[in-house]
Amino acid sequence: MASYGAGKEKAGKITQELTELKKEVEDFEELEVELELLKEEGNEAKIFEFEKKLKGKETQVFLSGKYDRGNAILSIYAGAGGQDAQDWATMLLRMYERYCQREGFKTKILHQSFGEPGGPEGRIGTKQASFEIKGKFAFGFLKKENGVHRLVRISPFSPTKLRHTSFARNSKARRG
Repeated sequence: MASYGAGKEKAGKITQELTELKKEVEDFEELEVELELLKEEGNEAKIFEFEKKLKGKETQVFLSGKYDRGNAILSIYAGAGGQDAQDWATMLLRMYERYCQREGFKTKILHQSFGEPGGPEGRIGTKQASFEIKGKFAFGFLKKENGVHRLVRISPFSPTKLRHTSFARNSKARRG
């Protein structure tokens, strides 16, 4: 009986995927008809609106990889730079969370290890954080977000107010 349930679940996923693909084809067909009508009218304002719709569809075509429609998991690690690097990792975490919020994705912190005690919130910075991003095309938009991020600033942690370079790294987004 267990295999019956698994087969039913797989069939449901395939049916949902097929429905989404049919909807995409219908959307492109509607755009084609709309373009023909706009060519006949010659209305500049409507042509501008059409271009915006077309850009949205181009993004969907760009995000047509096998896993692009799915969720993602992103990890951030403080690199060289001590407290400054941990503070920078926290800033990156907030930046990604705000980006996801703006895009309509839901985020959930899966794990976060904090830096040294003593900051205004009890701790200074983040040593490591992993968070889940849920939403349509979350993985597609974040799959290239990997590498080392560098911050050069006058350190708020330096008593002599020297310029410091801090590093934080985020790992490639994984399917969530």
